[in-house]
Amino acid sequence: MDINNRKALTPKLPAHSTIRRTAIDLIGRGFTVWEPYMDVSAVLMGLLELCADAEKQLS
Repeated sequence: MDINNRKALTPKLPAHSTIRRTAIDLIGRGFTVWEPYMDVSAVLMGLLELCADAEKQLS
């Protein structure tokens, strides 16, 4: 699967961007602080989609 033809997980950020990866890192480091202010299920679904995409690329 060509990474350039891949559909973005959200309309605002591409699937594999520096901003998205930085956001994931920041959320992970301060999860107890951020949890009350965000939709945790949406974050987990986004992380699972990224993992699934990475696994497909490795296959």
